[in-house]
Amino acid sequence: MKVVTNDTVVEVGKNYLVKCARIKDSYDPTDPGIWIPVLGMPHRDDDIGTDFVHFHIDGRFTDSVAGIEVIEGICNNVLPVDLSHAQKRWIKCVDKVSYKKMKCLRLTSGIHVSREWKSYFRWYKQFIGKKCEGKRCPHMGTLMQERNGRIVCPLHGITADATLTVINIKTRYDYNK
Repeated sequence: MKVVTNDTVVEVGKNYLVKCARIKDSYDPTDPGIWIPVLGMPHRDDDIGTDFVHFHIDGRFTDSVAGIEVIEGICNNVLPVDLSHAQKRWIKCVDKVSYKKMKCLRLTSGIHVSREWKSYFRWYKQFIGKKCEGKRCPHMGTLMQERNGRIVCPLHGITADATLTVINIKTRYDYNK
């Protein structure tokens, strides 16, 4: 079975070994936890207000789970790695990472960006006009996903024209209206 990395091109309906993070209730030692597929490495996004170490959910392999809404691969949250550095609203955090057999449900993944997320849009502007060498996002080097004539970073939604591979002013949010 093929292991999914940041460079793996996946097909809907096929099974893969996918990096998953187990989240559990940090205050309940009897909680068995839930395994959720993740993309990339744990990191911080201080520039956009996510000032704690976290994973991004890989929406290609999951639907809504554990109170985390996933709609067509786009989710409304990240998974904190350490509660001591996460926001107070979190109860569950990642306690273990492992590879699990999962079925690819769709080809899209990413984080939901709302118009109200001002720090995100200020951060995004620094990438406008930059090239995506090898279809890799200039932010973290993640392989971008092709969607409707564009390429989109599955981590932070940075969007480029698929033929020129140059980041443009419109974000994934603008294209999904």
